Amino acid sequence: MGVKRRKGLSYFIRLDFSSIQGRITIVFALLTLIMLTVVLLVNYTWFNNSKQHKKIITTVQPIQRHGISLLNTAKQTQINLHKFLISKDTTYKTRNRRIWLVTIPAQKDSLLFNINQTAEEDNARLAYVNITQRLEELRQLQKRAELVYEQKDVPGVIRQLIVADLPLALNELEKATTKLNGLQKDTEINLLESYNRSNRNRYIILLVSLVILILFHYFLGTFIMNGVITKLLPIKTQIANLSKGDLPQPMEEKPDEFRATIRYLNVLNRNLKMVKDYANQVGAGKFDSDLTIFNEGSELGASLSDMGQSLQKVYDEEQLRIWITDGLAKFAEILRQNSDDLDQLCYKVISQLVQYIDIVQGGIFILDNHSETPVFNLRASYAYDRMKFTERQVAVNEGLISRVYYEKEMVYLEAIPENYLYVESGLGNTVPKTLVLLPLKNDQEIEGVVELASFREFLPHELEFLQRLSESIAATITVVITHQKNERMLLDYQEMTSTLKEQQLELQQNTEELHIAKQEIKKQQKETPESH
Repeated sequence: MGVKRRKGLSYFIRLDFSSIQGRITIVFALLTLIMLTVVLLVNYTWFNNSKQHKKIITTVQPIQRHGISLLNTAKQTQINLHKFLISKDTTYKTRNRRIWLVTIPAQKDSLLFNINQTAEEDNARLAYVNITQRLEELRQLQKRAELVYEQKDVPGVIRQLIVADLPLALNELEKATTKLNGLQKDTEINLLESYNRSNRNRYIILLVSLVILILFHYFLGTFIMNGVITKLLPIKTQIANLSKGDLPQPMEEKPDEFRATIRYLNVLNRNLKMVKDYANQVGAGKFDSDLTIFNEGSELGASLSDMGQSLQKVYDEEQLRIWITDGLAKFAEILRQNSDDLDQLCYKVISQLVQYIDIVQGGIFILDNHSETPVFNLRASYAYDRMKFTERQVAVNEGLISRVYYEKEMVYLEAIPENYLYVESGLGNTVPKTLVLLPLKNDQEIEGVVELASFREFLPHELEFLQRLSESIAATITVVITHQKNERMLLDYQEMTSTLKEQQLELQQNTEELHIAKQEIKKQQKETPESH
């Protein structure tokens, strides 16, 4: 791992016009001077604004808040008094006492403190004194209401206090508070007008500064952009060529700000050339290329790898379909050429089938249902690249063939017990690993069974091929058996006709001889009387 080189001051600050960084440094220095001037002007106006705003925040608005808070507290005492008089709960009376002794004095002190900070201290103080007097009146009326309530014999006085005196005192307090807030509102309006004037002056300064900055940025931006465009034109041409699908020569890397960009473009160009080579390999059918494109784990590299795997999968599936189609066509020709002789047909089919699937042995059993108990006769067997002339019979209720006969479905075994094939299938004494029993059925009628054995597992496409081929074999065997039956019936008919003709000739000859004999007898009978 190399030692990381420290970056000096010259790396960040350059004062030349040949590089973008140098031009930006000069522009930044000029811009700093202009911005400093603008900041000083804005800061002056902002300082004046902040004083006005501070006065509004720290004095005027707090007086309004404290006045409203004091009025709300007084209203709360009225609510507590009503609850005490209605529910007779002394808790509300205790709360009122705490409010008058603690809360309201603290609020009055805060209000007085903020009034002393204002310029209009005299008017505000008079309003404060008025509020204090109204509060004291309200407090005395509440005390009187509590005393009268405790005597319990002057309900009329209680009603007068609650309905008239207390609401009137609270209303007077509210008027005094409103007057104080009105004075503070006028003060706030005056301060806001002064604040807005100062703001307008600041906005004028900012607007003039903005116009100057815009013009400055325009000229300096043009100055910088000329340098940038000069550097970007070759890069633009390179990217345009890449976007069109062309792969130009790598660009020269110069020691400037665009060196890293040019290096990445050259890397992209090289990777795209590798993509072109990969596409050529895919076009040539080499889907398993181990060519590494882009960084390991990159999205495009992973997508290209997935594409190659998908194409390989499609190619393999297509090869399997071609293998099945070619096999079906090949065996269709075999079935067509050997449709006259059942034994020859069976030998050709089983020998070619064993070789085409590349297994060790196979046999074709044809159903013979003319006997009392139907049996399967082994008509042809092929093992270890040679024909086996073996005569075997398997009853329809024996072994796995009976399962195929009754279920009419293919049986595939991946584990065969020892000596099973020799005992039940009759194909030899070498035990394979897998066994396929394929029914030959035509219109749901079993015509025979194909038995295939291998030392390896049958692949899915091989099993599919066997199932599709079994229909053609069964149909051809049905035709051949039917044809042979017809031929035998024709020969029997011809033989019977010939026998009948011979018998007819013999009968005719016997009839003639009998007729001659009768004539002789009659003649002898005539001659005998004449001799007497």
